[in-house]
Amino acid sequence: MKIRVTLTVFAIGILSCVAFGQEKKPKAKMDMTKPAIEQFKNVQILKTATTGEFLGYMRAFNASLGVECGFCHVDGDRASDDKKEKVVARKMLTMTHDINDKFFAGKMEVKCITCHNGKEHPVTEMPAAAGERKN
Repeated sequence: MKIRVTLTVFAIGILSCVAFGQEKKPKAKMDMTKPAIEQFKNVQILKTATTGEFLGYMRAFNASLGVECGFCHVDGDRASDDKKEKVVARKMLTMTHDINDKFFAGKMEVKCITCHNGKEHPVTEMPAAAGERKN
């Protein structure tokens, strides 16, 4: 009798989830080898990067600027271009790629960390020791 009641309650629970659209769908796993442009909306730079590389770049931006995703992205809509920081980030990526192509044969020598040093804005002050001259 207990088994029949348990099975009945279980069946009613499943039917109600299906009927009211409340069943949990498993979240699809990202294919890290797929091009990022196929996995994410509004990719304009880094179009040839794989999803894994693209996510690695995003983490590098976080570390290089000492910020979280919300610094450039609108909460809940990562594809949005509503934040000026995201627009500026694209320009900065283009700038660093141009510098690396022109002066370092395409090798990524200049990166975000080169100027930002973990700060939101590039560090432009000369270190105190650099201004001192020794005779």
